[in-house]
Amino acid sequence: LKYTSSALMTSLGIRYGQFASMLMQIKHSLEESFIPDQAPSIIHSIIFSNINKTSVEALAANKPNDILLRDYIATYIEDLKTGVRTKQRHSTRVSDGYIGNVEDLLKKIKGFEVANKRRLRLDDVTMLFQRQFIHYLREIGLKPNTIATRLSAIRTIMQVAYLEKKTTNLDHQNPQFVPCREEVDEIFLNPEQIDQMMNLDLSSKEVIEGYVKKYKLNEGREKPLPLFEWKFIKFINQTRDVFIVGCLTGQRHSDYSRINSDMIVTLNGKQFIKLIQKKTKKEVYIPLDNRVKEILDKYDGKLPYV
Repeated sequence: LKYTSSALMTSLGIRYGQFASMLMQIKHSLEESFIPDQAPSIIHSIIFSNINKTSVEALAANKPNDILLRDYIATYIEDLKTGVRTKQRHSTRVSDGYIGNVEDLLKKIKGFEVANKRRLRLDDVTMLFQRQFIHYLREIGLKPNTIATRLSAIRTIMQVAYLEKKTTNLDHQNPQFVPCREEVDEIFLNPEQIDQMMNLDLSSKEVIEGYVKKYKLNEGREKPLPLFEWKFIKFINQTRDVFIVGCLTGQRHSDYSRINSDMIVTLNGKQFIKLIQKKTKKEVYIPLDNRVKEILDKYDGKLPYV
């Protein structure tokens, strides 16, 4: 990692620049006179004087901060939307997806405050808060990876607040602040499963009604599936086809749902789908799978809206 003198050494509560200065003091002291029996006490006295001095300075600077976490996040979101804040070390705006994540975080913070009957200040974002907040997110049904994403957003926001001198709180820099993500064993459908979907008979209400009875799809539903309506049969066929295009192109929904025949290009004798991704604004070339071409032809070159 790049050496940064102002970065905090969390194990000692001092900055790396102060730690380097402490090492230099020890080095000079022992170079002047090295007596093995006395060396430990000399080292400890230098360490104590440096850390104790830092603690006194921190206490003097650490005045109570009344800025509410929810207010700071709300302002942070507004600055992201207006472009006042951009991507870190970039001049481009952040994605709508990131803003959505932070907006959801704000809702969860407000829910946590209601559940605990207290308002959180920036200085309250401690490791104790981290444990309580994770417990709250689990209680309302969030998955481990979503929880990790929300805590990561808090850490980013707290780091910005710290750099802007809105808080002296540094608990967010603890390596344990953001919990580990969950390992996912299966994150895709295999080719055989995709073929199963392609070949599934969805041609009539009798066939579909058979699936509904076999797999008990109406159990627990307040309103039974509208099996006798032709538009329902049309809808599930279209949904299946659009979903398969997503599987075979590996794009976000905002991109694969727009795919059409006009995007097909030929390069070196091979066909590709050429599109500009909505989120990244990047131009990508996706190898055209025969099944995608088959589905596009089925709908005259343009996927149905689902």
